[in-house]
Amino acid sequence: MRTAGNREDMKKIINTFAAFAVAFTMVSCDKENATSETSRMAVIFASTENGITRTALDGNDTDGYDVVWSADDSFVIGNKTFTLTEGEDATSGKFEGVIPDDGNYTVYYPSIYNGTDWPASQPYAEGNIAGSPMKASVKVADGNLPASIQFKNVGGILRLTVKNADEQILTRIVVCADGLEPITLDCNGGVKLTEEGVVFHIAMPEGEYDNVRISLKSGALICRKKLSSSTKLVINRSKITTASFTARDFALPDGAVPLIFSVGDNKRVMLACGNLWCDTAENPGPENFHFETNSLDTPGSGTRNESHISHFMWSGTLQGAVALEYDGNVAEKGVFSGYFTVDDCDLWRLPTNEEWKYLYNISKSDGPRKGKHSGLRLYADDSDTDYVELPAAGYRNHYKSEDIISSGAYGMYWSSSSYGNDNADAYALHYYLGAVNTEWYNKNMAFSVRLVMDVDDIK
Repeated sequence: MRTAGNREDMKKIINTFAAFAVAFTMVSCDKENATSETSRMAVIFASTENGITRTALDGNDTDGYDVVWSADDSFVIGNKTFTLTEGEDATSGKFEGVIPDDGNYTVYYPSIYNGTDWPASQPYAEGNIAGSPMKASVKVADGNLPASIQFKNVGGILRLTVKNADEQILTRIVVCADGLEPITLDCNGGVKLTEEGVVFHIAMPEGEYDNVRISLKSGALICRKKLSSSTKLVINRSKITTASFTARDFALPDGAVPLIFSVGDNKRVMLACGNLWCDTAENPGPENFHFETNSLDTPGSGTRNESHISHFMWSGTLQGAVALEYDGNVAEKGVFSGYFTVDDCDLWRLPTNEEWKYLYNISKSDGPRKGKHSGLRLYADDSDTDYVELPAAGYRNHYKSEDIISSGAYGMYWSSSSYGNDNADAYALHYYLGAVNTEWYNKNMAFSVRLVMDVDDIK
């Protein structure tokens, strides 16, 4: 879905949120052919309201704009998808789908939105926004849809105008704040910034947010921006909140080794300079996590250090990850699996199981080696001399929870990939005396964590 501007010039595309007024034509179920999907097809005409106003963070802009439908727009009633067939770039569209079984339904737009998990990754569309979440209630009775339903927006839009005199190619924007799961705007092959400014729209949940950080990514370089500590980012339902700034000082992120590693077809990363560690066992936040300054630094064998925790359990919370004993939080997504903040950079994540496999199978590695430091060398793309080494830092388990076992011999590194339907296990990179593999382990094991950062190809 996108927005069309002032009626004098419908070719000018300007984004907004709007509530939706939806009118339906009903197709009754053919009683003699109740099993036929064709006989249960319905045509739905969905129209939009216009003239919705918007608020501003740093100015007063209350112009109203119309909302128009885009190709492939769809929403789901029950388990049946209704897809736009006519009406692209218009305020009224024709949708077709199969009537679901009788019942009361919550209808979500876009169809990939489930009502709870806000879209963490959103595609960039020039002068547009893709799929801002909405919901409505609908009752299907006697095989018929109601005459109309009213969609309501779930959140609002952050409208960023980014200026850059050097015409940097922007590949990704990540918005982070206290109490907000990071939201990424994927700029596809890249958007060239200008001195006049380029507009980007990001759908966000309704709320007031503190400690707002915006990371702009250009290939392997980033530029970080922060709102002042006294400024709250206020996102209102069905409104646009605007902000404007100039992006300067694109540089390699702190802690990143300036080498490129392929982890799949057309997929590349940079590795952190060292393993992750935490400086406290009590109520840690992102500010308590750091990288070892040297790739081979490890606390060694013996009992774990409560002020230098270097082995983490799989958990959905930071407290669970650093705990001495497993908290039983078998979340499908571990706390390090998505974007994670280290030293004020919000773009770090764990490799997936398949990415670890690619690194040690397809990229050139000479395998584990013994000596004063034991580790797995991973060589950078197109290099025989440049590498990053993962130390054999050992592990902890729930049987001897305070002991670091087999430091100097075993290397155990979590991936972001869960294993099994019950989410009790996850995959990890495992190496010992020449043998390298990925295997699944119970999430109550405490392994090393080496984070990576995506390097976007500029097309």
